[in-house]
Amino acid sequence: VSTQSTGTTMDVKRRRANDETPVWFTKNFAPVKKEITANFLSVIEGEIPSTLDGMFIRNGPNPHFKPSGKQHWFEGDGMLHGVRLHNGTVSYLNRYTTTDTFLYEKNL
Repeated sequence: VSTQSTGTTMDVKRRRANDETPVWFTKNFAPVKKEITANFLSVIEGEIPSTLDGMFIRNGPNPHFKPSGKQHWFEGDGMLHGVRLHNGTVSYLNRYTTTDTFLYEKNL
């Protein structure tokens, strides 16, 4: 356990002691509830170089179902997020990782 006062395991435990909502269910860490496909997104300012071609994929925890007891931040459901750059366009999509456990819980 770290003894630093910001952004540490100790801070998460302190938060849990004062509030029953785990920090990973709040604010920027809150689960994304929808699977989204967004093609040809608008560029707010400037332009995406047409030579920039590829995909960035991020995976992380994203609980879809309410935990039945104590839960660690990295337990449970996960989600992949992808940003695709191609010919000056940008697309985004996200998908739950559909494990056997995810499918079982979904059908309860």
